[in-house]
Amino acid sequence: MARLLQNPMAQKKARRPVRVVTAGGETQQAALRDRYERRARIAKALAHPTRLLLVDELRDGPRCVCELQAVVGADMSTVSKHLSLLRESGIIGDQRRGNMVFYALRASCLPNFLACLESLARQNAERHMAAVGPKARRISGTSQ
Repeated sequence: MARLLQNPMAQKKARRPVRVVTAGGETQQAALRDRYERRARIAKALAHPTRLLLVDELRDGPRCVCELQAVVGADMSTVSKHLSLLRESGIIGDQRRGNMVFYALRASCLPNFLACLESLARQNAERHMAAVGPKARRISGTSQ
């Protein structure tokens, strides 16, 4: 695969990379764009609190859609739509057993990723409270 080369003189003038075409005719820049678009589609599938809850529930193993509906607390059509988006992105898989459908997590790396997100959210909340905390105490008249 060809590399994306930077021409130092071109950088100063137009700041455009020199494109090197691969054997297949595709530029590395296009390949990178495709890679990030695929990643973005997966991230978008996760970008809803209900879908994050569903992924978290599937962490411990396959679950029947009726169990997931009870956890989410929404109507079946809403839960099915969320599950469909997760399935289309490859995050979960489904298996029919008789008249029941069971869903399972296919992306075994996601629990670690979600733990990372939780840690980041906690750090952000702590940083926010540290910045806002003294102001809030002054306003309420309390001190520590």
